[in-house]
Amino acid sequence: MPGFNHYSNCGCGWCVKFSGGWVRHNFDADAANARVILRDRHYKEGSYSSCFVNPNARCPVCKARVFFYANSNGSRVFFDDLGPPWLKHACADLGGDFVVRIPTEDHPPPKRRLRGEISEILDCLLGARMDPRSEHRDRHSKDPESVFTVVDTVRRGFSNYLHAVELVGGQGEGVYFQFTSAKLEPRVGDIFSTDGQTLSFPEHGKRFKASVISAELYQAV
Repeated sequence: MPGFNHYSNCGCGWCVKFSGGWVRHNFDADAANARVILRDRHYKEGSYSSCFVNPNARCPVCKARVFFYANSNGSRVFFDDLGPPWLKHACADLGGDFVVRIPTEDHPPPKRRLRGEISEILDCLLGARMDPRSEHRDRHSKDPESVFTVVDTVRRGFSNYLHAVELVGGQGEGVYFQFTSAKLEPRVGDIFSTDGQTLSFPEHGKRFKASVISAELYQAV
């Protein structure tokens, strides 16, 4: 051994002693580079949503990247992730009304990333051996849901008809939904998630049974 704690064939410049024998410390450059790209793309570690949506704000308390959501009903909230269980950022529970005072015009609504950027993030996650879908499943005992934003809506009595575009998951396609609610009246810009059979809105503790309808049916309403 030509140097302290080094093999003669050491290519990384650093070897360590472990369990009474000598083992080479391998530096995974590809994984490290993937993590750098993920950081530059503002990927929020453990957040499935941030694969598809760039966190659009920083918490004014802890400076963590968060999703800022506001709607026409006056709601303003910081989310750590988008979709059930719609966990609010912990600093919001510290007291005060700092979220309410955040100007909505300073934070554009959550917007889907460009397709090439999504592909790059997913490739980097694979290279860094990170799996936010599995992490979500481990934390919440269910897969993350697709999240949509409402781009058009029609209400007939208690029946709501939505034209929505996918923010999280899939290919960012437009989909038409129908569901019934006595009090909830969705508006353009609202967000919701779906498991394929029900819809979940961040302001409501209940789920609404829903069905996917055709564009022709929506246009005929």
